[in-house]
Amino acid sequence: MTIYKKYATDNDSINEEARGMCLFYKNMYLRMKRWFGFSYPFWLSEMNENKLLENILRMVVPNTMYLLFVNVCIRIRKRNGKSINILENYKTNNPNPLKQFTKRQYYLEKKELFKQYNRNYYLLKNSRINIFKKIV
Repeated sequence: MTIYKKYATDNDSINEEARGMCLFYKNMYLRMKRWFGFSYPFWLSEMNENKLLENILRMVVPNTMYLLFVNVCIRIRKRNGKSINILENYKTNNPNPLKQFTKRQYYLEKKELFKQYNRNYYLLKNSRINIFKKIV
């Protein structure tokens, strides 16, 4: 009997395919594994690329999540020397809509909001009732 509780993201319980990936991508990999129902080793590398992309696009997740699953597949297939052309094409042709803005564009659009926030912060900081002070 062990005191240590095993988690699904521990290295010895993860499929060999996902070793060496960060915890976030390991969790994505486990989610794909549950969704597709595959449990044999190296199933992502051995699956046909068209079928893999079709299965990813059938998942019931927000549109921004598809690219995460595609990235997991690309990393695993690249490490195992399998073709990634179709997945790369999908990734370049369907960019993430949340990442299309650059930081500069974002700040230019939100400039007035930030100015208002700074004004409010300054006023609150200099008021008699300082809400930012720790009460001991």
